[in-house]
Amino acid sequence: MKDRKKYIGKLGRTSLELDSEDTIILMCCLMKCADLSNEIRPRNLSVKWAKMVMQEFIRQSQTEALMDLPVTAFMDPSKIIIAKEQINFITNLCMPLYQNLAAVCPLLNNDIKQMQSNLAEWEHRLQSFYTPQQAAQSSNKSIWERNQVKDNKQKLSDLLGKQASHK
Repeated sequence: MKDRKKYIGKLGRTSLELDSEDTIILMCCLMKCADLSNEIRPRNLSVKWAKMVMQEFIRQSQTEALMDLPVTAFMDPSKIIIAKEQINFITNLCMPLYQNLAAVCPLLNNDIKQMQSNLAEWEHRLQSFYTPQQAAQSSNKSIWERNQVKDNKQKLSDLLGKQASHK
């Protein structure tokens, strides 16, 4: 994450002269933008992709529970508020990446406008159903809202090995 922030910061330069390192950074950022492109799609497609990602998270949490693994904190299906997750995802990851990349690729500004429109719709949806207090109490603590701490617990590979040896 630290390296990603460094790379994104480098994109904010106004010079279009790119050295080989900058070219690699630019290509990496474009690949990441492609990975996150559902947030720049028209609203109906963006919502469809968001729902599919949430379904994937739910399946993962169910698999974790079946394997007696700790359920990933922001994937607890009883507490997912898709609008809140999307707002955090767009605000904290997608928008900064696209905005910095637009300094080098101005054509992305149209995509940013679509993302801002999608963000506004998610915010409207969240506010239509929840007060800020209800959203905070009813939902998972988003990965963007949690302190990032190094977990010294048993490694996942060790847990999976233990699971495999019991079968």
